[in-house]
Amino acid sequence: MKQLLLCGLFITLGSSVQAQESIGERYQCKGPDTRQIFVRYFNSPAKVPCEVVYEKPQETKSLWNARHEVGYCEAKAAAFVVKHQGWGYTCQKISE
Repeated sequence: MKQLLLCGLFITLGSSVQAQESIGERYQCKGPDTRQIFVRYFNSPAKVPCEVVYEKPQETKSLWNARHEVGYCEAKAAAFVVKHQGWGYTCQKISE
């Protein structure tokens, strides 16, 4: 009986400590095709850990990530948007 109660307690505690994923800054870039660049947070509302995700037709990649440096992912995403604009894409920030 004790084992069953302890098992239930761990399951309850484990489910209440789940991380909340969310999407932060999101950009859409249009050119010969449409691409999206966005920041994903893994423990929202905390800004770290995070990753920069790049979506283009038939491919999605994680380009950069940070575990401790707040602002790193946002800066990398913004710089990648500028690079796309240099390649002839028109990019805009998408409101959440």
